[in-house]
Amino acid sequence: AVVSTQSTGTNNLSFRMKLLVTLALVGVVAALTLEEDKREIIMGIPGGIYDGDMDDPGTREAVKQALGEFKRRADKSGRLEAGNAVLVGDVINVKTQVVAGQKYIITINLGLTSDRGCTAKSEHGFVSAKVCQDTQNMGVHKVEVVNQPWMATKYLFTEFEDVEGPELASVWNSGN
Repeated sequence: AVVSTQSTGTNNLSFRMKLLVTLALVGVVAALTLEEDKREIIMGIPGGIYDGDMDDPGTREAVKQALGEFKRRADKSGRLEAGNAVLVGDVINVKTQVVAGQKYIITINLGLTSDRGCTAKSEHGFVSAKVCQDTQNMGVHKVEVVNQPWMATKYLFTEFEDVEGPELASVWNSGN
């Protein structure tokens, strides 16, 4: 009976040790899983597309660069003749994506106007839709801008899409 009690005590100690090690491992795995979930919430999916922040200086600069590039291409294509202006409405939406740099996907109300009342109010070839009533020449367009601050050319303009309204993609493409 003594041998049986010792054996049972040893087995009981062995069982307790195994249980303790198992519980410790479960705790470590649970802690790592929670930490990884927390990191995913903060970092998101690598390469994922997220809502942009219009209060962010980088976002505002990307919109400014996109408008400047559109004006340059409209000039080069011949669609922005003397007395015409780029009609700029509201930025509807900005999405961001980390690529080889920071991509901004900008959805904006945009157009070209030759209305003399509007062009008289333009500054540097741009007129706000808030002061121009030529809204039939304005539509919704999407432009993609990639900011690569380490490169000599800091902004790449990768895509322009007509979403709704007057067609401007040909202006974008022919002015390239």
